[in-house]
Amino acid sequence: MIVDRAHFERQGFSLIELLMSIMILAIGLISVAALFPAGIVQQQRAKESIDGPSVARSALETLRSKLSQTDFGDWTDFYTSDEIGELFREEAFLESPSYYLEEGDWPWLRPALINPQGWDGDDVYRGAVDVFNWNGARDSATTVTDLDTDQAYFQYCYSRNLDSNSAESFNEPLGIPFARSNGSITPPEVIFTMADRTWPPNASGDVVPEYFWDFSLCRRGGVVYAAVFIYKIGGGVENAKSWLLEPARIGTGRAQIPMPASTKLSVPWNAGDGDGFIRPLPGTDGEFDPLDASTSWQYPGQWMVDNLGSIHHVERGRTRPDQTFDDGKGVLLFERVAADYVGGEINAGVSEPGEPVPRSFAVPLPESAFDAFEGNPASHAGGYPDASVPVIDRLWFVPRTIETINGGSQKQWELIPIYVMIERL
Repeated sequence: MIVDRAHFERQGFSLIELLMSIMILAIGLISVAALFPAGIVQQQRAKESIDGPSVARSALETLRSKLSQTDFGDWTDFYTSDEIGELFREEAFLESPSYYLEEGDWPWLRPALINPQGWDGDDVYRGAVDVFNWNGARDSATTVTDLDTDQAYFQYCYSRNLDSNSAESFNEPLGIPFARSNGSITPPEVIFTMADRTWPPNASGDVVPEYFWDFSLCRRGGVVYAAVFIYKIGGGVENAKSWLLEPARIGTGRAQIPMPASTKLSVPWNAGDGDGFIRPLPGTDGEFDPLDASTSWQYPGQWMVDNLGSIHHVERGRTRPDQTFDDGKGVLLFERVAADYVGGEINAGVSEPGEPVPRSFAVPLPESAFDAFEGNPASHAGGYPDASVPVIDRLWFVPRTIETINGGSQKQWELIPIYVMIERL
């Protein structure tokens, strides 16, 4: 029998076939590997979306452990009746939001930021905030308040530093109004240290904080509300361990901004803005500096609170200098700007007897909004402003970048906003 030897020869792969197999395998592995970073990012975002509300809830409980509604007062408690009457007669007072507020109410105010130099170098108070500016009542040089950043807006909404040696000393602005029980002229001592404002709690100082929080307070309808801002520090563990916010050291010539950051919008927002259907969100289709703290509310994913007490979340933001978008719509919000209920007009009789004054029920609207109301107050009486009435002119938020000067050294930080919660204190 003749055997075909070629039939029994082993079949192998050529070099070209082997290289092609390796290439196909490599493409597959690279594709799979590319999914891991995206998966990690998605996992981190999912974790933060769960942690954010939990940390905010914990922060609110911390605030409630040291504060109650009865601790707060009205800014008018720090003036005599004659002085209040004089304020209402002054035209300058008409430009203050307090002119339009319900009696006993005040807009968003931040606690004072303590300068530890006034504490003889006590590190416990480095980065601490003082709700009623108790320390500032003793030495105004040791704190930073809203007056340092926006004096014209807040000048009438603060309590006053009542000098114990002179009952008529009502002129020095102090801080968030406190209840003057039994005629007290000294603010309560309510201080939240940097360790208080971390999560997990860091009382021992040896825990690496994962999240930080700061807050603002407002009073509406006689009720105090807290806005809690949750954020992280970028750059790794060492940055998280060393993060600290305090006033600039004396002699540096620079003042540190309080937290959360605040900005006055150059062009107010109207009801309906933010989704791009009406017009680009004002101020987001022109110049933009991503390193400017006052404009970093435009970053993707940013959280912020406006003067109405509404929360905004940026869906599409800007990260590059002067960044624009092909559709020309600028920054987009997840939800459009809502119209806020406005009380139309009442017969206030504060500037001239019987003169009608539009009231916002403790919502400090832009001055241009009241101009629109006074042009045709009857159309807005007892209802909501339309898209022609500006309703938002101020934002409070965690800046994406911030520069600090501590101990003579200058450093730039990346802050990552996580969540904002507003709740009755």
